[in-house]
Amino acid sequence: MNKSKILLLTISTICILIGSILLFFQFKDLNYRRASADSGFDSSWDSGGSSSWDSGSSWDNDSSWDSSSSRDSSSSGGGSGNYSVDGTLFTFFFIYFVFSLIIIALKAKAKDSKNHTYSYRTLPKPPKISDAEKALLEKYGFTEPKVLNEAYRIYVDVQKAWSDNDIEKAKDVLSDALYNQYKSQLIVLKAKKQINFMSDFRCVDGHVIGVHEQGDSISVNVMLSVTCKDYLVNSETSEVLRGSDTKINHYTYCLGFLVSSEAKELKNCPNCNAKIKSKGSSIKCEYCGSPIERKTNSLVLNDKKMLMQQ
Repeated sequence: MNKSKILLLTISTICILIGSILLFFQFKDLNYRRASADSGFDSSWDSGGSSSWDSGSSWDNDSSWDSSSSRDSSSSGGGSGNYSVDGTLFTFFFIYFVFSLIIIALKAKAKDSKNHTYSYRTLPKPPKISDAEKALLEKYGFTEPKVLNEAYRIYVDVQKAWSDNDIEKAKDVLSDALYNQYKSQLIVLKAKKQINFMSDFRCVDGHVIGVHEQGDSISVNVMLSVTCKDYLVNSETSEVLRGSDTKINHYTYCLGFLVSSEAKELKNCPNCNAKIKSKGSSIKCEYCGSPIERKTNSLVLNDKKMLMQQ
């Protein structure tokens, strides 16, 4: 139980105990210390207005007083009748004060939750890849940072294509098996009139966890930790069906990539993803100025497994 809940529970318990004690003595006064004057007491409560909290009850002072005694009320019973009424009003005002404190505590808790900075759990860092694995990456024109940057870019491109219900946009970075799997799943979503939106991506951490040679290609496994929004909506009404359009989720994946020895001609800048318009084997991106080797090896996403979800 967090500190906010403990504080709220403590305040509520103390207030309820004090209120119960006051009510006990108040009703005791009403029963045993009646005014000597014969007064008609009939009160009903109805607020007739809005309150800062939703009690489900209404309050309105519609009390009537009529003394049938020939004596002045100030001479009756030492004013014990007035004491009872004042005590009743005090009790009701105290209860109102108690509820106000509870509402203030709830609002403070909500504000604290809104401004809270979440610290995500992360999996233990895997051991660094061996020198032989690094040599394999270099053989195919990669370094660890380059693999991680491209892995994250491919992940985001695939998720955006998924959110757009158009996996064709990511066909070039997906293996045939994974492309067909996503395509089939999107057909089902479209039939149900549903869209799985994913946005606001941020890379938290990443590690190359394995490099293996397979004939004329290599497989590269990457552990990637990201945060993003992830929710399902009705495509016609935009109603959120699952998840939240405000919550930030934390996912950690194991992504499997394939790299072929046959260099492919790039269509987009590997740094900013802008379309390449210039011709030639070695050029610069017109948008970010990064040097580009037009023909190069590229990663193709072949497998994706969820390791952790928060």
